[in-house]
Amino acid sequence: MDKKISKNENREKLTVLIDKDVKKDMKKEIVDLDCSMGEFIEKLFDIYKSRK
Repeated sequence: MDKKISKNENREKLTVLIDKDVKKDMKKEIVDLDCSMGEFIEKLFDIYKSRK
């Protein structure tokens, strides 16, 4: 079986959307929505983690 992502990890990924610096990046990336929403959130999460 594939490892399931915990609810807390999903919540942490969604908090990325609140981060002000990431919102600036989000505005730049929002025009490129060829990826799925999951991939979009993953990308934002990676940006968020790289700034910590």
